[in-house]
Amino acid sequence: MSSALYALGRWCFNHGRRVTLIWVLILAIFGGLSVAFMGNFDDKFTIPSAASQDALNKLRMTFPQASGLSALAIIVPPEGSDIDSPAIKATIERGVTAFEEISIVEGAVSPWNKHIKGLVAEDGRAAIIQVRLEMRQMKPEELTPLIDTAQWLEDQLPAGSTVTMGGEAFSMEFPKLSIVEVIGVGVAMVVLAIVLGSLVAAGMPIITAIIGVGVTMAVMMLLANIMTVNSVTPMLAVMLGLAVGIDYALFILSRHRDQLLDPQLDTEESTARAVATAGSAVVFAGLTVVIALLGLGLAGIPFLTVMGAFASLGVSLAVTIALTLLPAFMGLAGEKLRPKKVF
Repeated sequence: MSSALYALGRWCFNHGRRVTLIWVLILAIFGGLSVAFMGNFDDKFTIPSAASQDALNKLRMTFPQASGLSALAIIVPPEGSDIDSPAIKATIERGVTAFEEISIVEGAVSPWNKHIKGLVAEDGRAAIIQVRLEMRQMKPEELTPLIDTAQWLEDQLPAGSTVTMGGEAFSMEFPKLSIVEVIGVGVAMVVLAIVLGSLVAAGMPIITAIIGVGVTMAVMMLLANIMTVNSVTPMLAVMLGLAVGIDYALFILSRHRDQLLDPQLDTEESTARAVATAGSAVVFAGLTVVIALLGLGLAGIPFLTVMGAFASLGVSLAVTIALTLLPAFMGLAGEKLRPKKVF
C-alpha cells in the first residue's frame, strides 16, 4: 500500500491544478444537481418487529386519515394578555377554521378541544393548533398556504402576538447550519494557524474538509428523492465530515512539514513520503470508522442504517480528499509550506 500511496502522492503533487479542478467540478456538479433535484427529509422512522411499530401500523390501516403529516401553529399573545380572553379565543377559533379550509389539510384541532388536553399553557401565555395534513410526503413549497394562514392569524390578533408554524411537516426541510458550526470552523482555523505557524498550512485542512462535507451533503440531498433520510443525518455527516476531514489532512500535512525541516529534501519527495507513511495511517483509521458506522445497520433499524451509511460516505470522502486534493494543494503551495527554523 505504501508504494501505491507514494506514487499517488507524487502524481497529485505534479498535477495540482488538474486534481483541484476535478474536485471543484465534482462539488459543482453534485451541488448543482442537488439544488435542482433536492429531495425531502422525513423524520418518520420505523422499528421493524417492535410491538409499538405493529400497533402503529394497525392504527394507520384502521384510520388511514391519521397517517398524514402533522403541523403545529404555536400562538403567543402579547405580554400581559391572556390566551383565554374572549376576543383572542374567538380570533384563534377563526384561525382553526381557516386552516381547515386549506386544500392540503385533513383537519385542524382547536386548543380548547375537550378531548385533547395540553394545547393551552397553564399560565395562559400560549396555545397550539394541531393541523393534520392529507399526505405523508410534501415538498417545502407546498406548505406555503399554512405559513400564509399563520401570518393572517397573527395579523388578526392584537399587536405583538406571534404565530409560528412547526411540527413534523416543517422538519422535512433541509436543516440549516447554525452559527455553532461556523464558530467551530473559525476556532479550528485559529488553532491550526497557531500550531502550524502558517495561515496557508492552516487553511488546507479546513478547505479539504469543507469540500468533502459539501459533496456528502449534495449526494445526500439527491438520494433523499429515493430513500428516507431524516433531518438528523445531515448534522451527523457534517460533524463527522469536518472532524475527520481536518484530522486526516492534518496527519499528512504535519508529516510533510516535519520532513521539510531537512533543507536537503525537496517538496515533491516530501509530499510523496508523507502520503505513503501518514497516508497509510489515514486509510486504516478511516476504514475503521467506516466499518463502525456501517455496523449501525446491524441493529435492523432503517433510519440508523441510513445515518451510518451517509456518515461513512463522509468519512470515505475525507480519506480520499486527504490522499488526493491535499497533495495537490501541497504542490501548488510548494516552498511556502517549509517551516522556518527558529533558533
